[in-house]
Amino acid sequence: AGFKEASKKLVRCVKKLVSTYSITKERAFALLECYRDLITRHGRLPVDLANLMHRERWLHTSFGFRSPKEAILFGSEWESIALVSRLPFVDDSDTQYGLGKEIYCYSNGLMALGAKAQLEQGAAFVISGLHIPTDPSAVTPEAFISLLKCIRIWKKNGSALPKSFMSAINKKWVKTTAGYSHPN
Repeated sequence: AGFKEASKKLVRCVKKLVSTYSITKERAFALLECYRDLITRHGRLPVDLANLMHRERWLHTSFGFRSPKEAILFGSEWESIALVSRLPFVDDSDTQYGLGKEIYCYSNGLMALGAKAQLEQGAAFVISGLHIPTDPSAVTPEAFISLLKCIRIWKKNGSALPKSFMSAINKKWVKTTAGYSHPN
């Protein structure tokens, strides 16, 4: 009963912190340490705590607080695609809510909680966050290829590309032998 009661108290405390945007770097790391410890010792989390860590917006990203499943762990694979899409990267800065580079020590836990680390997992973020720069020369060949990969991943699921994506992509930004053209 003690373990269950402690878990419920922790959930109430974290929910209060989440609702007041009081999840500091130290508190986020304490939560991740708690997660790591419980998984190591018990192989699982209490249901309430698991739900909280999966669903609540306690992880600071470039878009503010998000749940892990709404976040991306930055890696080299994301570097080029970030030129053409606004993406919710876990905040690894040293700003007020930033988690610093230490956050990557918790990558496995964050991925288990739903954070995306690979392009294959986060292609939907790219499609929904597409933002072609006003200067088309800023789009590198690597960014273009990464975008094509994301489109392929999206279409593999049998879904049509969203209208917002089609609207955002319909600009003169694809470099051709005759200058910049619309993709179509």
